[in-house]
Formats: sequence, structure tokens, C-alpha cells
Amino acid sequence: MFEKIINDDNNQLLNFLSQDAAFNTFLIGDYYNFSLNSEEVEFFVWKESNVIKAVIMRFRTFLLLSNPFDCPIKVTEEFLLSTFKSINRFNATTEVLSQFSFIKKIKAMNLVSVSKSTLTTKRECFSQLLSVKDAEQIVMLEREITEFTQREDSVEEQTKELERDLEKGDTVVFGIKEEGQVVSVATLSAINPVSGMIVGVCTTKESRKKGYAYDVLSNLLNYAFETLHLKTVSLFWDNEIAGIMYAKVGFKRAGNYAIGEK
Repeated sequence: MFEKIINDDNNQLLNFLSQDAAFNTFLIGDYYNFSLNSEEVEFFVWKESNVIKAVIMRFRTFLLLSNPFDCPIKVTEEFLLSTFKSINRFNATTEVLSQFSFIKKIKAMNLVSVSKSTLTTKRECFSQLLSVKDAEQIVMLEREITEFTQREDSVEEQTKELERDLEKGDTVVFGIKEEGQVVSVATLSAINPVSGMIVGVCTTKESRKKGYAYDVLSNLLNYAFETLHLKTVSLFWDNEIAGIMYAKVGFKRAGNYAIGEK
């Protein structure tokens, strides 16, 4: 059966997650950035002979599953349905999500990662590191993007969350402003000692085709490697045009990623 981890210093968990660091960036980042006794994050593990074989993490209102094929699918499904009755969003590989009978909708994406050695872009001119005072504008811009998965919480709640993450250093955002208004951003989240996940690169419709997305992404990546000294940065995409840009700056395929809904 799955058991909840409550010990913040759990090297076995980190070692397991590090076996697929690109896919597990969110889990690794949240392990470092939140107490395992917090209301926001919970880790559950499946063990055989005291060795971790699978991990499930609840982060706020969604779940991330890592390697659940190594435990019985039926057991995993029963655990998910009984323990997380109110959660409707599940993140895993496409192969994993397709095994669960309660998943009705799956959005498949490409998982890619980049390191300092494969990065092909240098710092650009326009974008700058944004701060807490820009949080609401960042949130409003992201909510304009119809391709993004829309959140159920309010603008105020999302803004407060982003402000906290920016203050703690869990999240970094590079952006471009026009007449004082944020019009393009690239956001790095789940930052931990070795990696981070880009969770959004977007530009307002009126400001597209100016090279802004490439600019904010380039400066964010250079900051990640030169200032934060990360080893890898990952992201997932399902937009072919965006995929071309990611490949251009040095991202390489690392697997697949999917979001499932009941």
C-alpha cells in the first residue's frame, strides 16, 4: 500500500526522483521548497522490500505520479479515488494516465530539457528580471492565453501565490514591458539546487512577432545557469511553433508528459 512520507530529510525519495530528473522536476522542486508537513504538499510512496518503486505527490489541487507501473494499477487507482476524492487533475506520462478508468480526458505533451552545455542562446537586450510588484500583471497576462490550462482560483489568490513564490525564490520571471505594462514573460518554477521547470512562455497578441518570446526565454535560461547555477531546465509543450523555438535554444527531447482529468 502507499504510505505518506513525513520526514523532510528523505534521501531515498530524492534518489528515486533523481533517476528521471527531467520528468520529476516539479516533485524535486516541491520537496525542497515546501515542508512535507505543510497543507500544500504531500508525498506518498509505494515500497517493495523497503525500496521506493513509485511516488505520488499532491501539490495543492492536483496530483503528480512518478513511475506507478511498478505497483498494481488497480491498487493505485483505488488509492487515488479514495484518498483524493475532490482532485480532478492528474499529471503523469500518457502511458500511465491511459491505464486509469476514471481519466476521461488526456492532454499529451512533449517533455524537453536543456543544460548549460546544450544551450545555444546568449543574453538578449530587452527583457528584465521581474519582481513581486509585477505579480498581478504577470497573472493577468497568463490568464489571457487560451492555450494555457486555466486555473479555478481567483486572480487575487493566484497573485498572492505568485508573490509568495517570487519572494521565496521558488519562482523567477523574466519579462518585457511596453509603456509600463508586462506584455511578454517566461516563468521558471519548482527551482531547486539542481533544476527548474519553465511553466509559461507567453506574449500578448498585440506584441507578438517581435522576438519577445525568444528574448525572455533566452535571458531566463542564461540566468538559470549563470546565476542560479542549475544543471538542467525542463518544460513541456504541445505547440509546434513553440517547439521549434525551444529546439532552437537547445532543448532536447526527454520524454512525454500528460495532464489527465476526470
